[in-house]
Amino acid sequence: MVDVKTLSRTVGVSVPTLYRWMSEQGFPRPIKLSARCSRWPMADIEAWIESRGVSS
Repeated sequence: MVDVKTLSRTVGVSVPTLYRWMSEQGFPRPIKLSARCSRWPMADIEAWIESRGVSS
C-alpha cells in the first residue's frame, strides 16, 4: 500500500495529475483507511501500468 506522494514519484507525475487520471482515464482509486488516510494497493498500480504498456 502506497501513499499519494510515493505513488506520484513511482508513476512519475504530479499529485494533481493522478487525481485527474482517476476521473478521466480509469486510474485505480485508493482505498480509504480512515477519514484522512487513503492508500493504493501496489498490485493495482502495477496492473494499471501493464495495461497501458508502460515499463517501469
